[in-house]
Amino acid sequence: MPEWQWILSKFTGGGGLNTKIIQAVITATVYAVWKERNFRVFRGVRVHEKTVIMNMHHEECEDKVSSKSS
Repeated sequence: MPEWQWILSKFTGGGGLNTKIIQAVITATVYAVWKERNFRVFRGVRVHEKTVIMNMHHEECEDKVSSKSS
């Protein structure tokens, strides 16, 4: 079984808060990796791992601020 299928199978059951948090973390991680890949492929720009992580944190903080102002 591929790793992603195993990870998702472990955390898609149930509807508890922990499950939802883990799903959100997995989703954000996949999005950040996909975004970095697109920068590399289409713009020829390599983004350092720490920058990818910092961007994930920054985007999460922006989401919190925008949801509070709504």
